[in-house]
Amino acid sequence: MEQAVAREAAAFAARGGDPFFVWASFVNPHPPLFPPDEFHALFEGRDLLLRGSLEQDEPGLLSFLAQRRANQGLRELERDALLGITRAYYASLAWTDHCIGELLSALDRAGLTGSTLVIYT
Repeated sequence: MEQAVAREAAAFAARGGDPFFVWASFVNPHPPLFPPDEFHALFEGRDLLLRGSLEQDEPGLLSFLAQRRANQGLRELERDALLGITRAYYASLAWTDHCIGELLSALDRAGLTGSTLVIYT
């Protein structure tokens, strides 16, 4: 889906018309986490730092998020399962970053870089 969003946004911008506004909303890195295999492979087998612990809230985590995590049974996850989720999250971030990069490259190819304001939030 991210790739389609980037392509459609780039195609709209390249059509011309001054001024223009494009809102490109990417679903990732929100669940479900299904990044392409090549991005998942970037983090496969890597031992990543897990913030907090399974018994404690992560530093600064809002209480409603902590409760949602508990309601979803995430406190009972084994370390390997939590590590797998973390890897999938990082892979989804990398995939989304790649797609945003493709959108920015398309703006550059269309000669719009110098006259386009990009706001990333």
